[in-house]
Amino acid sequence: EDPTCFFEPETPRDRSPHEEEINGNTRAFIRFVASTRPWRDVFAGRLREKIGASLLRSAIRIRDTLSSSSAKR
Repeated sequence: EDPTCFFEPETPRDRSPHEEEINGNTRAFIRFVASTRPWRDVFAGRLREKIGASLLRSAIRIRDTLSSSSAKR
């Protein structure tokens, strides 16, 4: 369920008049991401380890900074 969707079907079988357009846009976006660098590399996992490690190090630094700030108070 999409929390940003305001379509209220009367029955479970009802479809939004915009559903085909949205599905087409989603397919085009996925094709773009799958075939365009750097997005292709990020989502294919080639950069995941580097990005993940970098995010983890940043999170640790932030946590440590916040912990030391709290301890000084």
